Amino acid sequence: MFESVSLSSDMTIEVLSIGREHQPVVVLDQVLANPENLLSFAAGGDAFSATPNDYYPGVRKELPKQYSDLLCQLILEKFPEIFGVSSDSQARVNLCALSMATTPAEDLRPIQSLPHFDTCHNSQLAVVHYLCSESHGGTSFFRHRNTGFEAITEGRIQRYAPALKAEVMGTRFLGQQYVNGDNEWFERTGGVGAKFNRAIFYRGNMLHSGDVRPEMGLSPEPEAGRLTANAFIQLESF
Repeated sequence: MFESVSLSSDMTIEVLSIGREHQPVVVLDQVLANPENLLSFAAGGDAFSATPNDYYPGVRKELPKQYSDLLCQLILEKFPEIFGVSSDSQARVNLCALSMATTPAEDLRPIQSLPHFDTCHNSQLAVVHYLCSESHGGTSFFRHRNTGFEAITEGRIQRYAPALKAEVMGTRFLGQQYVNGDNEWFERTGGVGAKFNRAIFYRGNMLHSGDVRPEMGLSPEPEAGRLTANAFIQLESF
């Protein structure tokens, strides 16, 4: 059973400018007045499960609309100008789920061992709401060294995709591991640490990766694992 959640009156907002492209990342602390309701929902009811065709290295559990409505409210009311939201924009939720990273490093697919992007469109935002301790790691953002790209747009994908494929297919593939800062293909441009009840909002076309720390354990139990709430929110103007 899901008990409704509400926004906190103690919420703080910080806007970061990431990389050479000055991509905005919004950081909200103390987002919910009652985050324990999300923890209770995670621990009860339907089990987490892997999603077919999902590159997330773990399991998810869909969240009710009441929570995703709050995220849309935050975007449209609290910081619309940051992401170029017009007065007639609406927010459509493409995904909203609790997530836990549970895949051992040796079982990762090559694409899961690299920074990634969720979409080529500027109009889709990604949300990560941390429901775990800072020891589980936050989120980092990257620049692809070969192309210099920090975000992958429709105009860039035709150059980026073959360049990355050539690197991955080469003899120097970095191997199955969680992303951990700079490597020979990607340079870390910035990041946000995990903190309980902190949420970050950023454009889904930014190159990014969770700072998953296998040494902290990849527990499938919500109270012990790297529990986050994740959402993809499409901004549409009419």
